[in-house]
Amino acid sequence: MVYLAVHDAIHVQQTRYQSIEQTGPVPRKIGNRTRGVICGLACLALLVIFWFGGASNATVPDAKSSISLVDVAAADGDADAAVEETKEADGDADAAVEATEADGAGADSAVEEPAAEKEAEEVNDEDGDGTPDYLDRDTDGDAIKDTAEGIFDPDEDGVPNFRDKDSDADSINDIIETDVNTDGTGERDYLDLDSDGDLISDETEKNEDEDGDGLANYVDLDTDDDRVSDRVEGERDDDSDSIGNYLDDDSDGDGISDRMEGSGDLDQDGIMNLFDEDVDADGISDEEETAEDTDGDSDADYVDNDSDGDRLRDKLEGMEDTDSDKIRDSLDDDSDGDGIKDRSEGNVDTDMDGIPNFRDDDSDGDKGTDLMEGSDDQDDDGLADYVDLDSDNDGLSDEVEFVGSTAVAGSNDAEEADDNTDEAADEGAEESAAAEEAEAEAGDAEE
Repeated sequence: MVYLAVHDAIHVQQTRYQSIEQTGPVPRKIGNRTRGVICGLACLALLVIFWFGGASNATVPDAKSSISLVDVAAADGDADAAVEETKEADGDADAAVEATEADGAGADSAVEEPAAEKEAEEVNDEDGDGTPDYLDRDTDGDAIKDTAEGIFDPDEDGVPNFRDKDSDADSINDIIETDVNTDGTGERDYLDLDSDGDLISDETEKNEDEDGDGLANYVDLDTDDDRVSDRVEGERDDDSDSIGNYLDDDSDGDGISDRMEGSGDLDQDGIMNLFDEDVDADGISDEEETAEDTDGDSDADYVDNDSDGDRLRDKLEGMEDTDSDKIRDSLDDDSDGDGIKDRSEGNVDTDMDGIPNFRDDDSDGDKGTDLMEGSDDQDDDGLADYVDLDSDNDGLSDEVEFVGSTAVAGSNDAEEADDNTDEAADEGAEESAAAEEAEAEAGDAEE
């Protein structure tokens, strides 16, 4: 377009020269070389205008402007002189370009700098490793290749896996979980919400090490190291202590560790021992019985049906304290405190009073306490005195003998004792009278 404008100007000038030929001396015509120089300078001048004034202010000279430029040369009578004057006016176009480059680091820099800034903005480096994402095979720096993670977004957070530092949103970063497959299921740990397959989510278990065994909870099958798997214990809280069973070393809160109780079912009630508040079903809670071994039989009381070894089951003896000695009967080897072991007295009821001998202070009901009679066998009849109704085998019941020596007026026992005494006295009197009569008859006969 610039070239056409300059060309038109030269054509006009030539026309003027033809007109001059007819009226006066003919000046030297503009040659092709000169024409080329003029066009070049015009283009260079326009370029300088663009550099200094900006594209918005740049204009293309019209034909009139071009003619004026040529007119200046014609007025001087020498096109080459016009070229020289133009160079001088411009102060050497090349020098102007160099000056422009020197000012503000050059025109090229002025154009290229915004492009460089734009490029810097558009090139991302997600993991800050100095490698642009488009060249980085692990964009998010989680040690899992972008080709493995892909553009999927399973946690629906709007961030594709290859950029997501926690692809499954379980609060454990992918770089920690890695692409191993702990539980052998179809999902790698960084995508698996339950990496160890214990039915407790990774988010719940967390990247902690409860038992200090070097395994993070989310991949530890026995987080509290109680020898009962997390899958069995679960995350429920049986004893309401705000600690999930899989983290609780005493899930039922009975004071006996899960490790000791284990996952068996001693009483076969369908409740595992570690959750059962009464493992041996003796009616006495494990918390009461504890893990002590009262009778030294190697069975802890909470699993021992006869904790005190008296041959009476704990379920029978129970929590009562018959002799008020602050030892419950199930642990007391002499529940009634009569000096005779429960093992000897047993669960029989000799006097049929509804009270078993081990709790009865008068087992034979002869009015003599077991403490008084004791466990000896005075008459060697195979019966201990405390259950022998005639301990001395004298033909008189212990009850008679005890009551006779301790008769109380007005009582049936006292009346019975009096009758017995009267009968004995009458028999003695009769024997004495008979003896006297016999002696009298013997005297008469001698006479």
